[in-house]
Amino acid sequence: GHDVPTYYRIFQNYTGIDVRDVPMNDKNVYELFASTKPLGVTPEQINCPIGTMGIPEFGTDYSIQMILDAKPKGFADLVQIAGLSHGTGIWLGNGKDLIESGTCTIDQIIGTRDSIMTYLMHMGVDSAVAFDSMERTRKGRGLLPEQEAAMREKNVPEWYIASCNKIQYMFPKAHAAAYTIASLRLSWFKIYHPVAYYATYFTIKRDFFDGELI
Repeated sequence: GHDVPTYYRIFQNYTGIDVRDVPMNDKNVYELFASTKPLGVTPEQINCPIGTMGIPEFGTDYSIQMILDAKPKGFADLVQIAGLSHGTGIWLGNGKDLIESGTCTIDQIIGTRDSIMTYLMHMGVDSAVAFDSMERTRKGRGLLPEQEAAMREKNVPEWYIASCNKIQYMFPKAHAAAYTIASLRLSWFKIYHPVAYYATYFTIKRDFFDGELI
């Protein structure tokens, strides 16, 4: 289940710091998604090029590889990754290929369901068509011919239309944003209160962590 609230409570017990007071713009926290420097270790020492191991949503092998491929630069990019990692048909064989080919960047690909509607409306597509296109895409039903025609009329790129048709399931943006906020808060404790962080991690994950990795 969702164990982040338990993390929050134990962190507060150990440190006396309310998680709501944790800054969301700490440069070292964002650096964790690009290197191991904030942890004071080398990639070779932990067998990982970035510092997100043990962080919910961003610490699995799949998520770490996604971060390395997408090279996120800030909060919005991390929200994209949170959405991508929970979607189906949205990253492998879709967004990942678009980034690797140079067709677009992490901030341009489809990451969450809401972004389809807002992007299409921004391009001038009728709001009802934009909403219905989002709904069909997020449910994996593919676009209708008339929806594709409405997109092309407003110069929506062909790669975007093709990407919509490959998606089977998508995350809502608010959900992805909530996960990202939680991950950044936990990352802050990992950097600045490591003893409390690892004590909490071993308390909550005692039956689930990778013993070989530890």
